[in-house]
Amino acid sequence: MGSYVAKSLFPKKSCEVHVVGVHTGKEKNKIIGVRYHRVNLAGRISKSALLPITENLDTVVIMTPPDERVTKNVIGLLGLTESLQKVVHVSTLLVSPSLSQPSKETVKPKPISSYENNKIREENLLAGYCRKHKVKLCIIRLANVYGDFMNRGIIGLAFKALLKGGPLTVNGNGEQRRDYIFVEDAAKLIKFAVVNPQAKPVEIFNVSTGQGHTINEVLILIKKITGRDLSVNYGLPVPEKKSVMGNNAKILKWSGQKLSYDLRRGLIKTYQNYLKHESV
Repeated sequence: MGSYVAKSLFPKKSCEVHVVGVHTGKEKNKIIGVRYHRVNLAGRISKSALLPITENLDTVVIMTPPDERVTKNVIGLLGLTESLQKVVHVSTLLVSPSLSQPSKETVKPKPISSYENNKIREENLLAGYCRKHKVKLCIIRLANVYGDFMNRGIIGLAFKALLKGGPLTVNGNGEQRRDYIFVEDAAKLIKFAVVNPQAKPVEIFNVSTGQGHTINEVLILIKKITGRDLSVNYGLPVPEKKSVMGNNAKILKWSGQKLSYDLRRGLIKTYQNYLKHESV
């Protein structure tokens, strides 16, 4: 996801894009013009080594897995710059309650898993910092992203199982309903949130499709698109929400954008991406 956002941001006039993290990707996959910095954000950070980045920093996009150590280290780095104007934090739509209709951003979060609770904790830590230092905060509640061969969600696992001929294990009965957004659509909406001015001190946006599909519906569609069989094993259920979808009217109205991919078209492109990767 991060590489797609970085690619969408570069090139941009009068803009430098820096990627900071432990995993900055293979050399052949790096974007020409983007600057990469290999840093363990969960460990001890040499702040002096990152001063060249923080000196003229105006916007930070946080797309890390939930880890309080990382969040606190990032906040420490934010304190090194006086030019910071906005923080964009990519959270998860899964913090929304389980509802039969798409949730709006005004709905009170209801986290149940450790992942969801940690994401809410991150949101609160960043909100406290931004409020204290008068920095704008944009929280992106991101739906289930798919489309790239590096994806680790259920769609990525399904394509990997299909191409390798192995079984796919699904927790529970497969009737969990989720909002699936294609990676390119997600990246362009996040880009808009990054580069466009924000009037309010804090904004929350659902980056989603507003449509829900069960895992079983997705797997049936994958079989139809590929013309290949997929062996599915149904395992024990795990504590999770039955239905999570995000109303995306706010981000679409603000950005003036339209989504390019429905689920079928997105899965076709995903299959092509996996086939291309397999042939390399």
